[in-house]
Amino acid sequence: RARDLQGDAGEVAIKVVRKYEMNSMQGDRHLHPEFKKAPKAAERSNILKEVSIMRQLDHPNIIKLIDFSESKQYYYIVLELAPGGELFHQIVRLTYFSEELSRHVIIRVARALEYLHEEKGVVHRDIKPENILFNPIPFIPSKVPKPKQPGDEDKVDEGEFLPGKGAGGIGEIKIADFGLSKIVWESQTMTPCGTVGYTAPEIVKDERYSKSVDMWALGC
Repeated sequence: RARDLQGDAGEVAIKVVRKYEMNSMQGDRHLHPEFKKAPKAAERSNILKEVSIMRQLDHPNIIKLIDFSESKQYYYIVLELAPGGELFHQIVRLTYFSEELSRHVIIRVARALEYLHEEKGVVHRDIKPENILFNPIPFIPSKVPKPKQPGDEDKVDEGEFLPGKGAGGIGEIKIADFGLSKIVWESQTMTPCGTVGYTAPEIVKDERYSKSVDMWALGC
């Protein structure tokens, strides 16, 4: 997290990725064993692919790329800041989401996926709560707590749901992390990737797949 002092981006998030390639003059005596590897052209190619895709994107429910640079040891990806953080932690905090809050989140993720799939030909391939960020909103305690139904789990109060705004402190939704994304348009691919628990059957079965795998992950 940093502040843009030269532009008008305000506060931003900076994703720092350490390179395997190190300055040959430095040697490797002080390096963690993970980094004592031969230079990997594929690593740089993957980072540049992620940046290239993000540069094409402009949607209110997708984290915006602000800048990109690199040094001898690191890649720096400067991104729009979503101060609320990951949605995953909010699911844990609230036990589960109400129908209203679930709808609020799913509609916005679906809009972002429609934009990626139909306008940019991009499949994300790693849709999950950890890659969905949010902007916080003020919490308004429930005026009338909802009665607990038989079989319901104990649940933390989400507060009042504000249509078009959110609830439980969760406001606008943003998809992030395009490290596994790929431009496919109407073609298919076979690269096995994603996160267990959100991976579509065709990926698990090592079959060809396309943009529909994102919809499976959204349903999970």
